[in-house]
Amino acid sequence: AFHRAISINPQNADAHYNLGVLLRKQGHLNDAVENYIKVIAIQPNYINAHYNLGNILKELGRLEEATASYQTVLSIQGDHIEARNNLGTVLQDLGRPEDALEIYRGALEIKPEYAEGLTNFGNALQDLERFEESITSYTKALKIQPGNARTHCNLGKAYEELGQLNEAIKSLRMALSLTPNYAEAHCNLGAVYKGMGQVEKSVKSFRNAV
Repeated sequence: AFHRAISINPQNADAHYNLGVLLRKQGHLNDAVENYIKVIAIQPNYINAHYNLGNILKELGRLEEATASYQTVLSIQGDHIEARNNLGTVLQDLGRPEDALEIYRGALEIKPEYAEGLTNFGNALQDLERFEESITSYTKALKIQPGNARTHCNLGKAYEELGQLNEAIKSLRMALSLTPNYAEAHCNLGAVYKGMGQVEKSVKSFRNAV
C-alpha cells in the first residue's frame, strides 16, 4: 500500500516514513535509512524521521551520522527526551563521556524523574571514574524503577570499583534475581568473588556467564 501511495505521489512524506517503519520491522535497515532520507528531503523538519534515522544509524554502528540526526531533532524540538538520551549513549560509545554527561544533565533538567536518564548519567560518571556520584545516580534511578536489572548491575560494578564488595554482591544478586541469564552480571559477580578470594564461587559465576 505504501509503494502504491508513493507511485501515485512520490512527494508523499508520510508514505515514505511509514514504509521506513515497515522496512525496519522487517530488518531491512539500509532500505529504511534510504526511506527516511527521502522523507527528510521532502519535509526537512519531520522530527520522527530524523529520530528513527538516528536510531537505525546507531544500530548500524554509524555513530557520527546518528549523532547528527539526534542533534537535528534537538534543534527542532529541544525537549525531545528520547533523542537527548540516545544522543548521550552514542557519545559514550564514541568515547566522549563528558559530552554525554552534559546531554544527560539536560535530559534530567527536563524530566528529573527520568529513570533511564539517571542510569545513563551514572554510566557516564563511571566512565569518568566518578564512582560515588554514579552510585548516587543509580540509587535515584532505582527508587523510580526498582526492577531494572541493568541499573542494579551497573550499581554493583560501581561498588566493586570502590572496593565495597559486599554491597557489589547485593546489587549483582538483585540484578540476577530479576534477569537470571544476565551474562554481564554473572561475569561481574565472578570478578567480585575473585577479588574476595572465593575461587569456587568465582568459577561458578564465570561459567554461568559463558
